[in-house]
Amino acid sequence: MIPSPERLPAPAGFLDRIASWALPPLGSLGSRPTLVAPLAIVLGVALATAAGTQAWGWTLAAGPAGPPPEAVRAWVWVIAASSPLIALVKGGLLALVAWALLVLFGAPSNFRPVLSALLYGEAILSLQGPALLLTLLLQGGVRRGGVPVPTGLDLLVDPAHAVLFALARGVTPFHLVWVGFLGLALAASAKAPRARGFAVSAALWTLVVGLAALRAVLTQGAA
Repeated sequence: MIPSPERLPAPAGFLDRIASWALPPLGSLGSRPTLVAPLAIVLGVALATAAGTQAWGWTLAAGPAGPPPEAVRAWVWVIAASSPLIALVKGGLLALVAWALLVLFGAPSNFRPVLSALLYGEAILSLQGPALLLTLLLQGGVRRGGVPVPTGLDLLVDPAHAVLFALARGVTPFHLVWVGFLGLALAASAKAPRARGFAVSAALWTLVVGLAALRAVLTQGAA
């Protein structure tokens, strides 16, 4: 029996495909669109943040020296334009670590889904940029002597304690979502229990935060 025309599923439109790539089912990670889409999200967020910073952020945060020079403004656009490459390098390195950990935990997976998951993780963390700008706007441009606007546990830590402050900046709502998403995505890519996926994502978070603390120690020692 041929189904009536009104019962036939509507073909997926362009916007539907874009939405499915931006928020893909975990089982589809590793396909070409899921490798490109997160980098496009990172680029879009970075450009929007740069535009917002140029329009509002520096005007509100300008200190006695006034807004930054044009060279600094141009450099912000260069960094924003190169954000997909930065995300690809960082996501790729973390994907190698995650893939190796999955193998060690007895849950081997193909590398492409793992890379796709880590790239979407970079897209999640990129949302911190607009959040920082919005926080700055809501605060009326008040900044604590040039200290970055807090987005998480760093709100409770004195910036003078560089190492603790670096650790605290790794505990934000964005990092919690990052750990949760990666736990589910890595478990799905390896067809393993979620506990193993969350173990790997927690290990990745520990690595990232540990490197930030190490950089704070080295910077403090150099100063």
